[in-house]
Amino acid sequence: MKTITMQLKELGEILDRYLSGTATKAERRLIENYWAQSGNEEQLKLSGEEKSRLAESIWEGLLLKSARPQPRVARLINRRLLLQAASVAILLSVAGMFSWQYIFKGRGRHNITYTTIIARAGKVLDYTLPDSSLLHIFPGSEIQVPDNFNQADRRISVNGKVFFEVRPDEARPFYAMAGALQTQVLGTSFEVNTFHHNRPAVTVRSGRVGVSYQGKQLSQLGVNDQLRFNLPTGDMQLLRVNAAEQCDWWNGQLSFEHTPLPEVLEHIEKWFGVDIVLQGERLREETVTTSFGTDASLPEVLSLLTRTLDGHYEIKDREILIY
Repeated sequence: MKTITMQLKELGEILDRYLSGTATKAERRLIENYWAQSGNEEQLKLSGEEKSRLAESIWEGLLLKSARPQPRVARLINRRLLLQAASVAILLSVAGMFSWQYIFKGRGRHNITYTTIIARAGKVLDYTLPDSSLLHIFPGSEIQVPDNFNQADRRISVNGKVFFEVRPDEARPFYAMAGALQTQVLGTSFEVNTFHHNRPAVTVRSGRVGVSYQGKQLSQLGVNDQLRFNLPTGDMQLLRVNAAEQCDWWNGQLSFEHTPLPEVLEHIEKWFGVDIVLQGERLREETVTTSFGTDASLPEVLSLLTRTLDGHYEIKDREILIY
């Protein structure tokens, strides 16, 4: 009972922060994306009593799901409340996993149900797909898995940074979708990174992948190849990188090589669940080559970074200023 109370308390705190305007960017995005995705156009507003009922409804659903198999269609006690619950990501601790995840089930086009899984700040989430492919999900990143996964093909959507270890299956090709950017494989290991939203990147650690945009083939990539695509212009850049080093963040080391500072800061924001404000045009143009262990504390990472930049940082509440 103590554990359940703790989870309800934390879930309530996330809703409190959102409703009071003090939620982090990740928390705001989490709630607003799924509120809109459920078809609601009005602003999400909950009274204190409604918020408590929402949190309890979410948690009761988790308890029922963990206690016994659930039928495809469940009896709804309160349609409006459960629609709200389906719009807000569920804070969930999964038995046997040393990680947290947000999980959301919603219905998309063609009446297909999607499960969205989001890794919580501070911990890489290792997630095994129904075909036994293993995904390492960077904190603050998310995947969407349709309920027809592994039938005709294996297709998931990615928002953020995910490293894939895909189980070979020639009969069912694997597709990682980052918006209209598609990576197709049969069996390999690679990374998709959409943190720099207008410039997604694909990096191959083993095997080969094909990358296309809006159905048009862009390139075939092999080991240590990286493709960076500029969404606004349609231009692409092909680079040779040390994929074993760059893709080792899920194994304890986060490395950057000539990486734009805003992109580095977004990784730090996602990892630690904080908001960072960069002041000064000089710093916005900087590129960074550095690495740190994923067990490093936030002050350690900020100190290392600002020394590299000959800059300073200041922490104010939940926001960090770098100047």
